[in-house]
Amino acid sequence: MIVSKESRPLLALTTHKGLYAYTRLAFGISVAPALWQNAMEQVLMSIERVQVYYDDILIAGGTEEQHVKLLDQVMTRLEEYGLRLNEQKCKFFRESVEYLGMVIDQNGIAPIPSKIKKVVSTPKPKDVTQLRSYVSMLSYYRRYLKKLAQEIAPLTNILAGKKTQLDWSSG
Repeated sequence: MIVSKESRPLLALTTHKGLYAYTRLAFGISVAPALWQNAMEQVLMSIERVQVYYDDILIAGGTEEQHVKLLDQVMTRLEEYGLRLNEQKCKFFRESVEYLGMVIDQNGIAPIPSKIKKVVSTPKPKDVTQLRSYVSMLSYYRRYLKKLAQEIAPLTNILAGKKTQLDWSSG
């Protein structure tokens, strides 16, 4: 993404070779991911059955013919905006894909089994930072875990400061 002339001084660096100002958005700039996501949504939002998350583009054609049509629309749009794909990272005409930690196929959306194994095998948190991470990991799968809020209430109470200790021996 091109950085406007007005914004370049805000991204300038001083090096041993002098002042360097970015002309394109660099990785590491705090707002870069949000700007990129917004730009990709603007580029592809008018194409139905297409989802984009940063540099992952998901095209969900119901039939092979529909998929080819959508793929052509996406490729044309990307070309119009000067965007290129890394062919080695592309996967075309899949009946099942892993996307954002989920498996998407004709049966719907489900967690990736290896991710669930990781959740189950995660050691008990030893401090608040680990506990927060663990609760976040569980919460990601909340739509598949009935009564999750009730089950993890003792953990969230610790995070909220309502409780200071947890007895891991019960249940």
